[in-house]
Amino acid sequence: MPKVDSTGTATRVVYKNKEKSSDEFVIFANPNMIEKWREDKTIPIIDVVQSFQIFEYHGGHTGHASQPTASQLSTMFDTTDKTEIIKEILENGVIKSFTGDGLQSRGAFGKGGNKEGPASD
Repeated sequence: MPKVDSTGTATRVVYKNKEKSSDEFVIFANPNMIEKWREDKTIPIIDVVQSFQIFEYHGGHTGHASQPTASQLSTMFDTTDKTEIIKEILENGVIKSFTGDGLQSRGAFGKGGNKEGPASD
């Protein structure tokens, strides 16, 4: 389960390239760190993400998450280097925050309790 901040909110970043796949790739990040990293790339990635795990999510709000294969990562991101993939997701993904209630009702990937917002440029 992703870590939550003092308000009970967790943050995920969702990346989707419709030209290459209908699946979404998801990472979990430390709340408020994505915006800071987007403005200052000298911030170490380890301070931004909760882990170096990348998830592939299938099937909308009733779907499931899994660990993508090296082949899937290579097809989507043209690399299997997790650090480079995470940077791409952080840079171009959509930030989605969700409350602890959402974690309980639908899990970290479901839509229950989401407070979604657009990615910043």
